[in-house]
Amino acid sequence: MKRLILVATLVLAPAAAIASGGGFPVPWTIDPYGGPPAEQDAFYDGHPGILLAKAPWARLFAAWRMLHGLPVGAEAGKTLAEPCCGSGWGGADAGIKAWTQARTAVPDAPKIDDTSIDPYRTVGDFAAVQTCFNEAFRTAATTLQARIAAHGVADPWVKAWVLAQDAVFAGCNGSDGLPPLATGAPDWLRADYAYQQAALALYQRHFKAAEDQFLAIAADTASPWSPYGPYLAARAAVTAALPTDDKVAFAHARTLLAALDPPDVFGHAGQARLLGALAFRDQPDERRKALAAELAGPALPPTVAADFKDSRRLGQSPAGEPAYLDWIAVFGRTPDKPEAQWFDHFQADQVWKTDADALAHARQRWKDTGDVAWLLAAMIWSGPGDDAADLVAAARKIAPDQPAYLTALYHRVRLAGPKPDDQADLDAALARTDLALSDRNLLLAERVLALSDLGDLARLGPRTSPCVTPDDTDKGCLVTDYGMEDLPFSTLRPDLRFGDDAAAILDQLPIAERAKLAGNAALPPGLGFDLAFTTWVRAVLTGDDATADRLTPRLKAGLPQLTKEWDTYLAARPGNDKRFAAWFILAKVPGADVDLRGPYTRPQGAVADFDGHWRNWLYAPAGAKSVGPAAIDGDIVCYGLCGQGAFPVAMPAPVAAMADRAAAERGRFMPADAAKAGSVWEDVLAYVKAHAADPRSPEALYWVVRVSRFGTGHNRSSYRAFMLLHERYKNSSWAKETKYFYD
Repeated sequence: MKRLILVATLVLAPAAAIASGGGFPVPWTIDPYGGPPAEQDAFYDGHPGILLAKAPWARLFAAWRMLHGLPVGAEAGKTLAEPCCGSGWGGADAGIKAWTQARTAVPDAPKIDDTSIDPYRTVGDFAAVQTCFNEAFRTAATTLQARIAAHGVADPWVKAWVLAQDAVFAGCNGSDGLPPLATGAPDWLRADYAYQQAALALYQRHFKAAEDQFLAIAADTASPWSPYGPYLAARAAVTAALPTDDKVAFAHARTLLAALDPPDVFGHAGQARLLGALAFRDQPDERRKALAAELAGPALPPTVAADFKDSRRLGQSPAGEPAYLDWIAVFGRTPDKPEAQWFDHFQADQVWKTDADALAHARQRWKDTGDVAWLLAAMIWSGPGDDAADLVAAARKIAPDQPAYLTALYHRVRLAGPKPDDQADLDAALARTDLALSDRNLLLAERVLALSDLGDLARLGPRTSPCVTPDDTDKGCLVTDYGMEDLPFSTLRPDLRFGDDAAAILDQLPIAERAKLAGNAALPPGLGFDLAFTTWVRAVLTGDDATADRLTPRLKAGLPQLTKEWDTYLAARPGNDKRFAAWFILAKVPGADVDLRGPYTRPQGAVADFDGHWRNWLYAPAGAKSVGPAAIDGDIVCYGLCGQGAFPVAMPAPVAAMADRAAAERGRFMPADAAKAGSVWEDVLAYVKAHAADPRSPEALYWVVRVSRFGTGHNRSSYRAFMLLHERYKNSSWAKETKYFYD
């Protein structure tokens, strides 16, 4: 019966809806929001994994409880994990759909769609409050079904009920009244109509009128809505009082709430929450203490998400209390921007003026309390040069079965620098069955940086996104519900890829070592192709025909769309013929590159659909200086999400030992002096001029023209290719498809 009659879901706190902005590019290997639902549940059931400083603060609150031996649980976690208004814009989408679908059963009812109902009401410049929620629409749908069952779908009074309910929902963001009740309306409709009028008054923010009407319904013992009137009147009074400083209004609201005291009175279960909302406004100190005791208690209430938000908004008083806000204020603090927290518009008081102050406070709290939570806070704010030996030593004493272990392991490896000595601990952690994908990806990255055998890259380098499947469908992660990411969802690299750390190492290796790894059977086929293709490009640019020939059969199997071109390359004579055959392939593959971490894009689909950006391919003789190694900037392991301490990436010993050889090769395929380098596109033009009868020549010119349109040409190569194509091959299909040049 409860769901049947609550047509109006009331707004408790009239907080303005604030649009989120800014944010950061979410790395494809890590989800700071917690991953898919199964991983979310595991986290809240007591498996915190590697805690991320830039996780939502509600998630950090759950972590604080776990670090102190206090349970959270998946049910509480589901409410803590949601953004401010639930999944979907405004949290009303599903309810609106339910209502619009239910009303289609009534003949001749005006047609409306989901977009015709706006659950928000403007309350000021650039501010709005949500007045109608999911429950209101779902309950209206249920009520309509009950009325149809009782009176028949063709009953004109049922249609009148629908029209009145449409007007109620129009009041969510408008001010129209209900259509007049026709003479002769049955008693059931008159009772419903009175309830709809009260609901509309509430949505229109006419709180006193709504209260009076709900009290009148309560006094009408003949009305089926009578038992619910006191609760709804009290909620209207509370909602009216909250944005004011009117002591009389607060006292009046508490008087109405007192009528809900007996446990068998409807609304008794919500009494404490409504009293808490009032106390939040006019008794903040008492409410702060009550919330702190509740949230640090042995069990969490069903209202934990709202209570934690209220606790954050009330902040710390005195400084350092409540303890969980003190810790989160350091652990989840944005560096040197205490006013700019990305994950909640309201935050606990911040007293740390600088990053150094935050670190000093964490260290002092750890020294005073021995609390492992503060050890972790000190670690995430420390860098390798911050004399963190005592933190690393303390972290080594944390047992693997402790909630803090994985975070401590990650940061002690980071602070001491990944070394071969860390392999055993990292391998043991990677063997665990309770790792979330984000945790696994982070540990794999550190294990890669600690490797002593390059062959390990085949099993350690591949990564899977925690949030997107290979077919680019959402696994149910919260990343898009928060709406904080700068990258479009489709660019989160959904398929299996090398981690940036592994790609950085592979890009530092000489051609021979890359070619050897490309043939490792442990590599997934797509990644083996990527490594082989980027290595092949290096080989052809440096004139290493033997390596390029060995790689070509693998590339032919992975890219059969170019079977003819691969066969032609293998059959070509060394010298200009061989080079042209290679350049012809480069001209057809815009995403080709020498580095995995560059703009390399795996060619997929038809040749015309290959994606990417053509380079102005240059090459140089031995001894040429390079533009430099592939850049490794910033934290390519956790991208700053794990904490503010630096994570400088140093190449493992076996890679560093090959640095000179790799640099010498790089000077040949990425030469610093373009004026003294050879040009692939220049070579193509020269070859075509000298081989007019080669059937590939007109197509090669077509591609050189396209290079300048979607990439980078060389010395007006597009114009020169266009002119030669139309002078020499004007009747070819390639000339007909090439109507413009691009300089």
